[in-house]
Amino acid sequence: MTRFIFVCYPPGSGGEQLAVKISKLPFCYTLAYTLRGKRTIAHDLFKSGMLSTFYKSNYDNYKIPTTSLLNVVPTHRSPDELDKKWPGSIYVVIEIPTDPEWVRKLIIRRYRYFALSQCTTWREAIGEYLDRGGNILEAKKLTVPIRNIDIHCLVKGIQSTLQTRKQLFLSHCNIDRIKYKYNKRIIPVSFQTVYENNLNNCYKRIEKLVK
Repeated sequence: MTRFIFVCYPPGSGGEQLAVKISKLPFCYTLAYTLRGKRTIAHDLFKSGMLSTFYKSNYDNYKIPTTSLLNVVPTHRSPDELDKKWPGSIYVVIEIPTDPEWVRKLIIRRYRYFALSQCTTWREAIGEYLDRGGNILEAKKLTVPIRNIDIHCLVKGIQSTLQTRKQLFLSHCNIDRIKYKYNKRIIPVSFQTVYENNLNNCYKRIEKLVK
């Protein structure tokens, strides 16, 4: 059975960047990635379908290679959900901060790295549009490239200005943790640890589980 390392993370907390770093461990497939402004776009096995609720049902359509190497996949989904489909996987979960200063840093990072990030393909744009509650019959309004925050403005039917973008972002910026029932294959890491790139302990815990 092919095993995975799923990096489960709230939007904007650095999950794709962390997934790319983990994939450089010797027992993993090394992820290709693209830098789009400040954001790291990981080219994972599921083509980022794990980051969208719209594409949720499509992960059965991908061919999973049979190999001793582990596939690293960034996702916004819970280990509890994923483990039903891929039992035996390893889960690295980015935990949201409780300290107000680190909450502020997470919010700023989410705005700069995600909200202002561009969708450069139709697939990305329609996924974000439908995740935001957009009407599929009005999707022809979308043109690429387009920023995620501009898609949100389009769905809400408001003009995209500096003021409206920030107001809309802050009014919908819920900092929700990934909920899960703990087991020994789950490795929680703090947002601060990811932010400061203090990942050696995380790597050691992954290596121990792989062995």
